[in-house]
Amino acid sequence: MVMTAKEVYGSLAQHFKPYHDAYDNFILRLNEEGFEASITCYMAPIQIEGRLPSKEKFILHSRHSTCCLSIASKDDDPIMNPIWEYVEDKGWGMEEAGCLSAQEIEPIFREMLSKYRNGE
Repeated sequence: MVMTAKEVYGSLAQHFKPYHDAYDNFILRLNEEGFEASITCYMAPIQIEGRLPSKEKFILHSRHSTCCLSIASKDDDPIMNPIWEYVEDKGWGMEEAGCLSAQEIEPIFREMLSKYRNGE
């Protein structure tokens, strides 16, 4: 039996719902902590962007084998003109970082943010 596009989409959506829900909950926690964050891509790359509680703009980009946190002043672009950037490579495979779960990426984000706050 051949599935229709609607059936395939429904099946995939149901399969990935826990993954998306976990990211949505991570974003909710960040916003409750004073961030202004949103997820703009859930996978390959994972991309979370917004503002820190201190109002600097940030983008977390996880793709291929690295995670990168870029931070810019409150009036600038964290991609084009970061004031701070950190790239994390934990030995992931070539496409692994773009598929990390929210439970995996949250401590990485918090560790990188701590490095920024500590002037590292």
